Amino acid sequence: MVWNIVLLLYVVGTSSSLHLPYTRRQTECSDINITTSDTNQYTLLSDYDVTIDNSEDLRIEFKIKASHAIEVVLMSTNSIDDPLYKIILGGPGNTIIVMRAGKKGKVKGSYKNPLLSSTEFKTFIVTWKNSIVKVKNGNEKILIAWTDKGNPLRIVNVGIATSGITTGDWVIPCKAFHQSTCEENKLTCADGNGCYEPGWKCDGHGDCSDASDEENCVRLPLDMYPSLYHLEIQPHIYNGKYKKFNFDGFVKIEMMCRQSTNKIVLHSNELDITVKSIVIRQMGSTEELIYPTLEYNTYYQLIILTSDVQLTAGEIYTVEMSFKGKLTYDLVGPYLSSYRRQKDRTWVYQVATHFQATEARRAFPCFDEPAIKAKFRITLVRKNHMVSLSNTDVIRQEVRSDDWVADHYAVTPMMSTYLLAFVICDFEQTTDIVNGVTYRSWARKDVANHTKYALNVGVDIMNYYEDYLDVNLPLSKSDMVAVPDFGPEAMGNSGLILYKESSMLFDPEESSESDRQGVAMLVSHELAHQWFGNLVTAKWWSDVWLHEAFATYLEYTGPDHMYPDWNMMDDFVFDILHNGLKWDGMAVRRPVNKEVSFPGEIDGLFDDISYEKRFLKKYQYSTVTHDDLYNALEKQAKIDGKSKFVQNIKHIVDTWILQSNYPTVTITKEGDDLTLSQSRYIVDNENVDEDNSSPFESGDLATEIAVHVLDYLPDEDDYIPLLAAMRELDYLKDVLDRTKLSSTFSKFAKKTFSRQFRKCNNYTAESHTEKIANKNVVGMACDNGYKECIEMAKSSFTQFMESQESNPIDVNLRDTVYCTGVRHGGKKEWEFVLRKIKSSSSPPERKVLFRALSCSKDPKLLQRYMKFTINSEEIRQGEFTKALLYLSKNKVGRSLALEYLTENSDVVDRLAKDGIKPDKLFPELIETFTSDHEVEGFAKTSPVNLQSWRVKVALASARNKFTWGEQNYDVLKTWLMSKDI
Repeated sequence: MVWNIVLLLYVVGTSSSLHLPYTRRQTECSDINITTSDTNQYTLLSDYDVTIDNSEDLRIEFKIKASHAIEVVLMSTNSIDDPLYKIILGGPGNTIIVMRAGKKGKVKGSYKNPLLSSTEFKTFIVTWKNSIVKVKNGNEKILIAWTDKGNPLRIVNVGIATSGITTGDWVIPCKAFHQSTCEENKLTCADGNGCYEPGWKCDGHGDCSDASDEENCVRLPLDMYPSLYHLEIQPHIYNGKYKKFNFDGFVKIEMMCRQSTNKIVLHSNELDITVKSIVIRQMGSTEELIYPTLEYNTYYQLIILTSDVQLTAGEIYTVEMSFKGKLTYDLVGPYLSSYRRQKDRTWVYQVATHFQATEARRAFPCFDEPAIKAKFRITLVRKNHMVSLSNTDVIRQEVRSDDWVADHYAVTPMMSTYLLAFVICDFEQTTDIVNGVTYRSWARKDVANHTKYALNVGVDIMNYYEDYLDVNLPLSKSDMVAVPDFGPEAMGNSGLILYKESSMLFDPEESSESDRQGVAMLVSHELAHQWFGNLVTAKWWSDVWLHEAFATYLEYTGPDHMYPDWNMMDDFVFDILHNGLKWDGMAVRRPVNKEVSFPGEIDGLFDDISYEKRFLKKYQYSTVTHDDLYNALEKQAKIDGKSKFVQNIKHIVDTWILQSNYPTVTITKEGDDLTLSQSRYIVDNENVDEDNSSPFESGDLATEIAVHVLDYLPDEDDYIPLLAAMRELDYLKDVLDRTKLSSTFSKFAKKTFSRQFRKCNNYTAESHTEKIANKNVVGMACDNGYKECIEMAKSSFTQFMESQESNPIDVNLRDTVYCTGVRHGGKKEWEFVLRKIKSSSSPPERKVLFRALSCSKDPKLLQRYMKFTINSEEIRQGEFTKALLYLSKNKVGRSLALEYLTENSDVVDRLAKDGIKPDKLFPELIETFTSDHEVEGFAKTSPVNLQSWRVKVALASARNKFTWGEQNYDVLKTWLMSKDI
C-alpha cells in the first residue's frame, strides 16, 4: 500500500541564518516543489538553493496531509551523518512523535494521539533554539520538547524524507524566501529575513515571511481625529431595475489635527468618490483651499488624501467630498430590502443599514473604528410618499424639486460609526409615550399590528433598565423597525433598533409561546446594548465580549422582571452557561479577547455578571477595555467591604478572557482523604471536543452512569431537566443512527416519550413553561416515531387541509403537526403546504410552513424544495439559509443539499454576494452529519475553505461524535439490551 502525502514546508531562520532565493515580490516568485520517494531517501533543502549559516535558531513550519510517517532531520553537516537531530511524525498507528539525537539515538519522547489525517492538512512546527528542540502543533502548543545538554549542534542543513511505504509532495512557500541584506532604498522585515519596497507596506500582499510589512495596517493613524460629521444621503430606489439602484452622498468631517501631517487616512469601501469634490479647509482661516490627491488601498478599505500643505497640530480642519455607492441585497452597509404588497402584489423597496462591524465605510468615507467616536448631523433625502428614520428626531423638513423631501436630523450624541443607522421606507408606526420619551414600532402595513407586543416589551424593559442600571439614556425617542430583509436577528443602534421582521413580529393568532419568549428576549438584548455597546463602547473589537456578555445576561433578567413565572434564570443556565462551556471547550476555540489583522476577521469575533453602576456613568460616551471594567469592579468591591475576595480581578479574569477553554476540577476520594486536581477541559479527538456540557460527550462522567440518568426521564416533570434530557437523546440518536442499535434506540425513545406524551393533557397547557415543554415533548415523540403522536398529527393536519376558514391546530403544535403531516403524507400534502406559503404574509406561519416542506421523504419533492428556495422571488435570503438547515435535519435532504451546493459553485458564489457567507452556512450543515462517511465525503468535495475556523470546528465536532460512539458502543448496547422494549 502506498500513501500520498502533500506537505507545505515553511522555513524561517533568524539573524540572517537562512537564505532562500528571494529577489522579487511574492506574487512574482514561485514555490519550491519537492517530491520524495518511498525509498527512505533524504532530500536536502540545500539542493534547492536553501542555505543555513550555522544556525542555533531555526524554525520549520509545515502543513501536511498524510496517513503515515514523515521525517525531518536537522543536520550539522551537509551529509546525512551523525551528529544530527531526527524527528519522525506519524509512524505505526499514526500516533508517535520520535525525537532522536543521531540517526539511531535514544528516543526522546512520543505522543499518543492521532497526528496525521489523509483528508485535511495538519500543521506542525519544529524549532531549534537555546539548545532545545521543540515540536508544536499549529496553535503553538508544545507536543514534545527536548534539551540537548551535551554539545548542542549548529544546524547547516535540513533533510526531509518519507517512509519506505510512503511517497510525499513537499512545498516551500514563496513567502518563506529571504535574503540576508536589503538595498538602501528597501525596508527590512522585522525578523531580518526579507526586504520590501516602502510602497509595499500595508498593501495586503504579505511580502515578509513574518508578515511584518502588514502589521498595524488595520488600524487608522490618529494624526487626525473627527468631532462632527455632516452627512447627506439620497437613495435612488424608485424607478428602473433594482439591480441599478444606487445612492448619492456628501460628507463634511470636522477634525482636529493631533500631529502635524500631510495625509488624511479614512475608511472607504466600494464608494465612487468624486475627486474634484475633495476639499480640505482650516476652520476659521482665510487661506486658500487645499486640494489633495486621492489614493485607494482596497485591501484595507482605505483612502489616503495627500496634501502639498502640511496640516498643523492643534488646528481644526474640515474635509468634504461627494460620492456614489451601489445598493444591493447583500445585507451590509446601506442595502436594499423589499416586500410584496399584499393588496396588489407590487414589489416595494426600502433602504436599511447594518454597519457593524466595519460597514459604515460602505455608506460614507469615515473613521470606521469603534474607539473613534464623534457626533453626526445627518440629512436623508427621500420621495414624499416615503418616511425616513435615523438615530435622532427630525428637526426640519425641506421640500426639494421633483417630489423630493430632505429630512434634517438633530445632532446625535457622541457615538461610533457602526451605530449610525437609517431607514427609508413606507412603513406604518405604532406609538407610545412614557415619561416624555416617544417609543415607536414600525413595519409594513400588512403586519404593522403585530409589532405591539415588541413595543410593549420595549417600553417596560427600557424603564426597568434605567432603574436597574441607574443611568438614564439621553434619547427623546426610541424606534424599533421590522425590516423584511435583515442579516442578524437584530442590531441595537442608538435610538434606532433594526430587527429581522420574523424575529420582531408577534401575532397572537399565529405565533407560538416560544415566539413570545424569543421576542421578549431579543428586545431585552438589544435594549441592553443602548448602555453596553452604545453609551459605553469597547475600544476595539477584541473586547466586543464586554458588549455581548452584559447584553446576554440582561436578555434574561429583563423578561424575568416582566414574567417571573417564566423562570428565565433557569433558562439562562441551560441556554447560555452550558452552551458557553460547550464552545469554549474546543481546542480550536479562539480566546474571548483576540486581536484581528484585517477587516474580514472582525466579523468572526461575534460568535455564539455582575457590574458596578459607576462604570456606566464614568465611561458614558467614551470607550473602554476589559482592564477598565476590572478596575471598576475592584473599586466597588472595596466600597462594599469585599475587597479581600477580589484583590486582583485582572489576574483571575485574564486567564479566562485571554485563553481559550476552561478548567475542570476533579475530586478523588481515598479513605478520609480528598484530592483536588485541575486540568484544561478538553475531550481529545485530534485535540478537539464538541460539547463539554454533555455528560455523554465530555467523557468525564462514566457512560454507564450517564445513560442511566435517562431512565428517569419518563417521570421527570421539571421543564429544564426535561429539555436537557431531550438534547442528550438527540445526541444519542445521531451517534447510533447508522448502527445496528438504531432501531433498538428508537424503541427506547418511543417508550420513554409515551408517558410524557400522555401527560400533555390533550396537548394544551396553561402556564408558559408547560406550553413550551409540551411543544418539545410532542415534537420529540413524533420525530421518534411514537405511533399515538403520529396519528394525532396526521389527523390534525387532515383537518387543517379540509378547513375552509380558521386553522384548527394549536399554534404551539403547528411546527410538529405540519412536519409530521408532510413526512407521512405525499405529493398532495406537500403541495398544500407550498400553496400556503405562497399565500401567507405572516412570518411566524411562513416559518413553520417552510420547515414542513423539508420534512418529506420523497427525494423529488425535496429537489423541488431546493429549486423553489433558490429561484423563487417569494423567498427571502434568511428563508433560503433556513431551508438548507431544515434539509440538513432530514437524512435524505441533507445529502441532496450538500450535493447540490457542491456541484453548483455558482449558487455558493451568489449566496456570498447576497451576504450569506459559506463559512457560516456549511458548518451548521456539517454538524448534522450522522456518519464519518459524510464527513470525509464533504472534506473531499467541499466548496468552502476547510481551514476556516468555523468549518474546522464543525468537522471536529462531527468527528468527535462518531469517535465517542465507537468508543462507547458496547456500553450503549449493554444498556439498551437491559431495557424491556
